[in-house]
Amino acid sequence: MTELTSRERSVKLAAENEGRRFADAAIAAGDWDDEDGAIAGRMVETARRLADGAYFRTGTWLAAAIVAFMAAFLVPDLGWLVALTAVALGVVWIVLTVRRAKAVPALYEKAYYWGMASVREHFAARLEQLQTERRVEREAEQARLRALREAHLAERRRAAEAAGVAVGDLRGPEPQPFGVSPQGAERLVAQWMRSLGDVTADVTQYTSDGGIDVASQDYIAQVKHYTGMVGVGEVRELAGVASTDHRTALFFTSTGYAAGAIEFADRAGVALFVYSAEEGTLRPVNELAAQFYASGL
Repeated sequence: MTELTSRERSVKLAAENEGRRFADAAIAAGDWDDEDGAIAGRMVETARRLADGAYFRTGTWLAAAIVAFMAAFLVPDLGWLVALTAVALGVVWIVLTVRRAKAVPALYEKAYYWGMASVREHFAARLEQLQTERRVEREAEQARLRALREAHLAERRRAAEAAGVAVGDLRGPEPQPFGVSPQGAERLVAQWMRSLGDVTADVTQYTSDGGIDVASQDYIAQVKHYTGMVGVGEVRELAGVASTDHRTALFFTSTGYAAGAIEFADRAGVALFVYSAEEGTLRPVNELAAQFYASGL
């Protein structure tokens, strides 16, 4: 790698400083992607200015040569010396002009590259910092929710044992790297419900259940383990069963929900969840599900 000249090092430092300044201004304005090219446009102007200013102003040498020629006529006794000086200045002007014409465009390109690299680096560092802060906040929130769920779970377990109700496994399900069958998904959901505090949740043992796959004293749940999105019709059907059964409806799927299904569930009081058997995770989709996930069933 070619070592930079002192002039290039000076321009590189200035371009990097300008890049960081542009990036800070964009971050403060919330403009992370620079889709309109505002930063790039400003860096073009900055790079041109830095490259142009890194070399002698050839206009100064030209002016000096003109002044020397004029002095040759005004001071006859020194005419030969002034004329020689003017010629020398003229030669210097020509050399600098040619050199400048070749060097400035190349330095301009380098300055632009250095400046934009600084912008990207500054963006990346700030984004990493924000991601770290959000991860810490998320982990703290998850720890808080786990503590709430554990306390709620212990309370429900004591109440169930005092009432003589059989209590199943209260741990959350372990990840299943190879996935599960539809029946395995039902057992998975029952375990999730128990881990959320509904200690009596279990897979239904009969078929004429109105589509109910998991049930407990207070909740009924339907489980859809397939690749399609859950539509409003399926959520409406579960809500109808829950309204006559007088228990709260929970819907679990391995994929997601159509917008209409989420909107209807919010109106009908159906909690929507998405589970991942492979990762062993459960994600609340609507507000009611988020409340259950935070404070337990």
